[in-house]
Amino acid sequence: MSSCLDTNKQLRTPVDPNAPREKAAYETWIAQNAIPVRSESCDRDFSDLQPFGAIVGDKRIVGLGESSHGVGDYSTLKVRLIKYLHEKLGFDVIAFEYPMFQDYKVNEEIRSFSPKHAMIHGCYGVWWSSEVLPLFRYIKEQASTSHPLILAGFDIQQYMGLNGRAAAFREVIAPVDPAYADRVAQQDLAYFTFLLGYTYPVPRKWRHDLHAMLPGLTDFYSDVSAWMERHMTRLVAAAKDKKLPGLMQQVANTAPAYAQELYILNNNRSSSVRDEAMAADVKYLATRLYPDKKIILWSHSEHIALGKVGWKNMGSRIQDDFGDAYYATGLLPFRGHGAYNNGQVYREPRPPRDSIDAILYYTRWRWAYVDMSQPRRGAGDEWMWGPPLRYDTFGSYYMSPPATPRKLYNGLMYVYLIHPPNYLGPRGARPREL
Repeated sequence: MSSCLDTNKQLRTPVDPNAPREKAAYETWIAQNAIPVRSESCDRDFSDLQPFGAIVGDKRIVGLGESSHGVGDYSTLKVRLIKYLHEKLGFDVIAFEYPMFQDYKVNEEIRSFSPKHAMIHGCYGVWWSSEVLPLFRYIKEQASTSHPLILAGFDIQQYMGLNGRAAAFREVIAPVDPAYADRVAQQDLAYFTFLLGYTYPVPRKWRHDLHAMLPGLTDFYSDVSAWMERHMTRLVAAAKDKKLPGLMQQVANTAPAYAQELYILNNNRSSSVRDEAMAADVKYLATRLYPDKKIILWSHSEHIALGKVGWKNMGSRIQDDFGDAYYATGLLPFRGHGAYNNGQVYREPRPPRDSIDAILYYTRWRWAYVDMSQPRRGAGDEWMWGPPLRYDTFGSYYMSPPATPRKLYNGLMYVYLIHPPNYLGPRGARPREL
């Protein structure tokens, strides 16, 4: 069988005379220490990923970020990394930046879904692409084995699945109190049907109505969670799915955060609210729903990062909870094209000097891995620890504040040339209810 891994000659990138020059020690260090990743997609041979595996193999949670949702190459590489982590290192859960209840239901029904149907119901439209589809095909295939890869979610933003979620509240609560179950289901559906009316720019009346609704909404879900806590033993005993009562309680715990996020127009404050709730969902996955399993997170790098992104983000909160058992991996480009969340294609700007992306160019590999989790190793690695550097976010080097690389991520995956995804559905479309 011929190798699907590239040789050094195939991996070498052309010399770019316009690439910004960095300190000679930085250029030398990165060229000598970056590990070549010899394929974006090869799943027959993972030998080139062993240095990555040696670092992350004993971690409980590995975050796989992306500087933009609209890069097909990131998705292709992440699918390969997930297969490696699952097959060789015992990671059994892939959790998307997507509503927890929705992905729980998709995972439960994955055997009856086509891979495309599972993808459309299991992740946001920014990932409905030919690059992500193989992951859902793999999840479906593995579901019939003794070593399944479990699909999960940790986001609080809710765009679909409302009827199914309300029905799940009713299903869980009804054995103990049918009348209360009906009230909870009706109110949950009413609240989130209203939130689905969110548009940008936000209509003044809609925001006024949301402000008036927030105290009651927050009290409602707090009361639901407290009621479920008091009756949890009976709820679990009556449930066909013994995990569902606890999961629905966690949904109630974080449900108000979505409304709060929509009301707060300041980006950093609203992002902090969302990331706090997402971190709580990740903690629930790791300690309650799947306490004996190792977890992979798929999300934007600004959620995955260890911190210093302008707000108290998800990754920093996960690190607070799990310490060194969490490993955050950022994905960064050098050149090419990506797509914004609305599908509009942008050209990746040339990295400025004193940016992480410009330093990574000097790996001179098409794909590369750089670990930053170890103690300082000597001359040339000061760029990891020194003054803040700029880095790409959605095709801009000025959207996020400069940061010290080691304070952002434990490791970096680098893609020299990026391309937009090959979308398989209209951007922004909402699939039908499950």
